[in-house]
Amino acid sequence: MISVENVNKVFPNYPITVNDKGWIYGVWYCGTSFNKTKIYGQAPPNYLKRLYALFPGPGIWLHAPSGIIRHGAEGGLFDNGKEHFTVDLVKRGPGCPQILANTAALPFKDGIFDVVETDPPYSSADCQKYGVPKYPRYKAMAEFWRVLKPGGYLAWLDVRYPAYSRGTWKLEGLIAIITGFERQTRLASLFRKLE
Repeated sequence: MISVENVNKVFPNYPITVNDKGWIYGVWYCGTSFNKTKIYGQAPPNYLKRLYALFPGPGIWLHAPSGIIRHGAEGGLFDNGKEHFTVDLVKRGPGCPQILANTAALPFKDGIFDVVETDPPYSSADCQKYGVPKYPRYKAMAEFWRVLKPGGYLAWLDVRYPAYSRGTWKLEGLIAIITGFERQTRLASLFRKLE
């Protein structure tokens, strides 16, 4: 389901993303182009477009927590042949998120998503700015595993490499996300669900 070839084809003017010896890696510059952010900590510009290109074809996606991602937002990101569900603890606007819920107890049946994309609060200070409790990292990872289809993927954006169980996840790759001068480098960790 992952296609490095597709992301390189869709973004031919950027440095390539590499798949070598079973590892996907690269550096994605997702600059802000001096645009003001709509919400503190929002996903870097072009990050989701590149992620969708990395996972081409139809599929059912879960964005949790979703921040300001909503249908019709982000320049038509949802017009890509994929079905999307957005979950967050806080209402950010009309239709954003679709479902109010905690990632530690997702209101979905087992094994229904092809891809889960998460960009959680990175620290206690971030949680305070969002007005949410401390992010339940381990419980969320267990819930993401539960709701993913066999062989489904988790894309976890963070400022650190999240701990995971090698018995339930296979690390597929790590991609550095740079957004501009004097800004934190983020890391997209790509995992595949094991059975």
